Amino acid sequence: LSDSDLRGSDLSGSNLSGSNLSGSNLSGSDLVFHLPSVDPRGYSAHGCCTSGQWLLHAGCHVFTADAAREHWGDPEYPDRERGDDYLEITVPYFEKQVAARMASAG
Repeated sequence: LSDSDLRGSDLSGSNLSGSNLSGSNLSGSDLVFHLPSVDPRGYSAHGCCTSGQWLLHAGCHVFTADAAREHWGDPEYPDRERGDDYLEITVPYFEKQVAARMASAG
């Protein structure tokens, strides 16, 4: 899906696990959204609803919000600054977007 134009697409029922969405235009899609990522390695991050579960994709990782906090909050995480950036920026934005999408779905 890299560089795909998915504006206005209905992705309900789609399994996007393992999909490379880099460069894709997802505007208007309500099941996939870009996340702010400050990863110096250039990894992109996005939120995605797969099989009714909202997941945070960052680089090669796929997390629930709780699992993401556990991963990046681990005292042994190798880059504390990067982990804190994910915890302070990416995860809260993900949770806010999921809450808004769930509220609008009724």
